[in-house]
Amino acid sequence: MNFLERTICIRDDIYPKEVDTIIGIGIDLSKDGNKASPYSTAVAMKCLELLKSDTSKNLILSGGYCLKNKNEAQAMLEIIQKVIPKEKKYI
Repeated sequence: MNFLERTICIRDDIYPKEVDTIIGIGIDLSKDGNKASPYSTAVAMKCLELLKSDTSKNLILSGGYCLKNKNEAQAMLEIIQKVIPKEKKYI
């Protein structure tokens, strides 16, 4: 295997077992502005994973970039809104 074909593995940072609140910061919207970008989707999915693992009971989604009257936080909320109780979410 030559240098360019080698697989590089970067492990996630170790998270604390419990935190007061998880904060998800949006990273752009899709080109048409109707949904979260792949990066914002990854952030939303990681937040969902942490919530399901009982790392925290609260979630704050943030992101102010706006297209077509939708911002990054709203786009991420659409991804996870059916899974997380409304009282646990803040935009």
